Amino acid sequence: MQNSLSPYEIPEPQNFVPSNEIIFPEGYDWDLPENDRSYDWYVAANSGPEQYISIDLNPDRLGRCYDSFWQLHATEDAEIVALSFREMIEHLLDHRGDGPYWVEDGFPRLGFAYD
Repeated sequence: MQNSLSPYEIPEPQNFVPSNEIIFPEGYDWDLPENDRSYDWYVAANSGPEQYISIDLNPDRLGRCYDSFWQLHATEDAEIVALSFREMIEHLLDHRGDGPYWVEDGFPRLGFAYD
């Protein structure tokens, strides 16, 4: 569903799916441990075929949103870009630019997904 968060799209409920299934190409050898935390991540927003934001549904990290650019997804470099879905939406609304808001000067560093 395209919306005012352009260039990002928020998936409709029927398209709310695990990030690994969308981000890793078909036939890709995930090579992730069975208990990898990325198995609890779902696509919360996307901008084109490579840039995603994942939301963590694990109760211990519920709501954290991560940079799931295809090269960073499920790696130690996956940065936390919001602490809740609401915060992610607010940032997307405030930063309607062409690039990810979390790489802009002055955006506070929130840590990384595997810290």
